[in-house]
Amino acid sequence: MSCCAPCSAGAIRQLKNIIDCKHGLNSPSTCGRSGRERRRADGVGVHISIPPTLPRLALLGTPSLFREGEFSSHPISDFIVLFFNPNIFPESEYQKRLAEQIRLCKDLGVKYAIGEYNHAQWRNCILGFEDEPERGKRCSECFKMRIKWGANWARENGYDALATVFGVSKYKDQIQVDLCAASTLEKIIYLPIKWDEDLRISENKKYDFYRQKYCGCEFSLKSDM
Repeated sequence: MSCCAPCSAGAIRQLKNIIDCKHGLNSPSTCGRSGRERRRADGVGVHISIPPTLPRLALLGTPSLFREGEFSSHPISDFIVLFFNPNIFPESEYQKRLAEQIRLCKDLGVKYAIGEYNHAQWRNCILGFEDEPERGKRCSECFKMRIKWGANWARENGYDALATVFGVSKYKDQIQVDLCAASTLEKIIYLPIKWDEDLRISENKKYDFYRQKYCGCEFSLKSDM
């Protein structure tokens, strides 16, 4: 059983619904805000400070599905998908996941940006933590490295909010991701995500996404063998 698909139309489509509703392009029933209160997904109680204008969101990672209405209690005005995964090993696996990301974004007409693949730099980042178990200190250092990159990219390109999908994998811990973001981010809004696993799996099957059998790095590959 694989852990997660590298991309999911559900997540991106939900973001588009939020934006379209704000611009009057969708009816309330399609925006995830009708008939019930949209709930926050704060996980560890991460404080969210929203500016008076709707934030522009950079979605970091390979997006997967979350339940309608549970992405954020605040609408957004725009979003872009970021792909920065220097942790993925081997490079052939990286290229497979990147191709799926691009395919999805193009199919849905969603903007995307790709960071540099430098696995040696990532190895240096987690140096000394190679023998840590999954969800251990190695994963925290990996999250922090990629969150910092996402935040820098967002600020440099006019985006003021960041979300990640690092916690979607069955091998990862959303609370750990949220804590890493809270301790890393400055001068940018962090929007946590709460997942609906059943809906995510359903959408991934519907769109026939490539589904990997390990989180990404060579250490997670070994632990899954």
